[in-house]
Amino acid sequence: MTGASDARSVPHVVRRGAGVPLLLVHGNGVDHRILLELDEVLADGWERLYVDLPGFGRTPGLPGRGGLSELLDWLDGWVEDVVGGAPFAV
Repeated sequence: MTGASDARSVPHVVRRGAGVPLLLVHGNGVDHRILLELDEVLADGWERLYVDLPGFGRTPGLPGRGGLSELLDWLDGWVEDVVGGAPFAV
C-alpha cells in the first residue's frame, strides 16, 4: 500500500478549526481550493481538512502507475494517518 506516510506522496493539507475531523476531498481536474468556499458554513464544530490528492495542487503524484486503486490505497492510508480509529466525516 502507498500510504500518506510515504515521503513521495505526502499531501498538501489545509487544516482549519477544531472538532470532529471533516475530510474534504476534491474531484478530478481541481484542487482543495474549490472547496474552501464551504469553510464558513462548515466552521461550527468541525476540524476541516482540505487535502490535495496526488498529482493535484501541491501534492506530488503517486509513484508508478498511479491508477484508481493506487489512489484509493493512498487515500485510505492518509485517512488512517490523520484520524486513526476516531470518528470523522467526508
